[in-house]
Amino acid sequence: MNGVFKSLESLAFFKKYVTESFETAPSAVIEDFPCEHTIDTERVQFAHGEYVQNIKQYAMLLDSENPDHYKRSGAMLHALYKSDIVTSVEFRASQYGSLEEIESGHVLGVDYVQAQQMIRFPLFYQSFLPIVSQSDFGV
Repeated sequence: MNGVFKSLESLAFFKKYVTESFETAPSAVIEDFPCEHTIDTERVQFAHGEYVQNIKQYAMLLDSENPDHYKRSGAMLHALYKSDIVTSVEFRASQYGSLEEIESGHVLGVDYVQAQQMIRFPLFYQSFLPIVSQSDFGV
């Protein structure tokens, strides 16, 4: 198995690839409340170690010198999940106001359905990222 997953065994490539992916991901899925991730480089380095260790484990247990991309992607996701590389998320206000203003329904020109659509992504982060505190949402 060669390609990007094999390249991820290099610490320098892993750091660059993961950091760039996490920094650009929010802009690909959100438009109303832009956010920025704070990525801990030490945790990214730890995740790399976990990734390499997982690949070695798969290679040994499956008697495979070069595990396929399914196993490598699983190893990477598991390493990133265990490492909690995102240490904070900061949302900026939309053109209509802050997250709490939109959520409270006190903004003129934004109906309830539109407001619910706008706050869906930030609320997802609030629910599923344990590192995100209430203060990161201005609440």
